[in-house]
Amino acid sequence: MATNKLLLSALLLLSPALAAQDDVVPAVVTEDSPAFWIDKMSENIGKPAEFDMEMSMEMEMMQMTMKMEGHMLVLDQSHMRGELSMDMEAEMMPGGSQHIDMLFVGDGENLWMEMRMTPNPMGGEEPMIQAMKMPFALIEKMGEEAMSGMGFNMGFDPSSSDLAAQASKMFETMFDEVEVEVVDGNGHLSGRVVSSADGLGAQFQMLGINRFTYVIDGKSGYPILTTMGNEDGEVMRQSISNLKFFDPKNIKKDFFSYLPPEGIQVMDLGAMMGLQAAGSDGESTSEDEF
Repeated sequence: MATNKLLLSALLLLSPALAAQDDVVPAVVTEDSPAFWIDKMSENIGKPAEFDMEMSMEMEMMQMTMKMEGHMLVLDQSHMRGELSMDMEAEMMPGGSQHIDMLFVGDGENLWMEMRMTPNPMGGEEPMIQAMKMPFALIEKMGEEAMSGMGFNMGFDPSSSDLAAQASKMFETMFDEVEVEVVDGNGHLSGRVVSSADGLGAQFQMLGINRFTYVIDGKSGYPILTTMGNEDGEVMRQSISNLKFFDPKNIKKDFFSYLPPEGIQVMDLGAMMGLQAAGSDGESTSEDEF
């Protein structure tokens, strides 16, 4: 689901500048600088919020298209809940198309994913239901390993403990030749996507991705639009709308618990990858207080 290197000189604007004397003064960062918008993202991206999202991808090399939409509520880096609906079309799929309804729940320890697939890829009239569990510790480990190469995802890793550092790292690693235009108070960042011979960079090359656009809301600091593509058009588009910040005291703790449907086997990705996962009975084991 749902990528990018910023000029090092632009990132250095976030650091203090030495005056002619021995005094240290803050660097002046204006809204026509990428660093201004990176800083704005890091200020608000970790606040409790809910929003609608849409995402589409057209992968010509893989002869596949995908459209996804839904609603997400994010309390913090490990407590979240959302429902998404996805439609895919590809020659490799039985019947050529697949509809998937997904439920995401982060209970503080694990990210749960429940998927209902129609038509059933294994045959039969009833949808196929699958449930997966992945510890946030594993997600963060995978994110750190990927970020050391070409980045983790198109936006922000919800398991990251330092979203400001992640924003800077993402732009430093994945974007280059960044230009900024301020339109109606929003920051429009565009430039070149960095590719490489391996990792995510190799996937960029395979999909023909070499350009990006990032639109950052001037009020909320949220990335409300991300596109990836090339000179011929877009390959991926992700947008966020109806963003609302909320008081975490208004959310009950059990809202972030999950119990797999009876009779559904859970795929424990943490155990499969050698990392012990909490909550083997399918219930949240988190004792965090909101």
